[in-house]
Amino acid sequence: SRHLGRVRAIEGFHREFYSPPSADADQGAQVAGTGVRVLGGKGEATVIPTGQRIPACSAALVNGTLAHALDYDDRSGFGHSASILLSTLLALAEKTGASGRDVVEAYVIGHEVGEVLRPRRASTDETSFHRMGVSGRLGATAACAKLLKLDQKQVQMALGIAGSMASGLSVIIGVFC
Repeated sequence: SRHLGRVRAIEGFHREFYSPPSADADQGAQVAGTGVRVLGGKGEATVIPTGQRIPACSAALVNGTLAHALDYDDRSGFGHSASILLSTLLALAEKTGASGRDVVEAYVIGHEVGEVLRPRRASTDETSFHRMGVSGRLGATAACAKLLKLDQKQVQMALGIAGSMASGLSVIIGVFC
């Protein structure tokens, strides 16, 4: 499982960040970046298509949004795990100076947590939850906790906060909102 997680991390990184540049990626980066630029803040991490440096949490949001909007998502594991985990982990790693090995280890942890928590039956019912709002959020939280080397109590607190905010209504799938 850890080997498969490493392979998926590498595949996801390649798909999301080595895909041929496109006008859509540039336009998407500009649109997604506009909202976060007004927030200001220290340039801690990179918006991949543009090289712009913005706060790490904003870079994770913009890169994840672009990866998903440009359909660079993987279809393995708990869904679109690479766009969630890699965007989050790379921004945090850039901010903290974490190594590539640390990123891959954290990716594997996040992937495993998300996989364990994902619903066993994917639902297209508009009244159900979109699994990425739950398993993606908790998987990313576990991955970041690993990268930050949080202790057990801190991990429990982080997962509790993420769990209390997890949702994802299926009714918005395919809607640009």
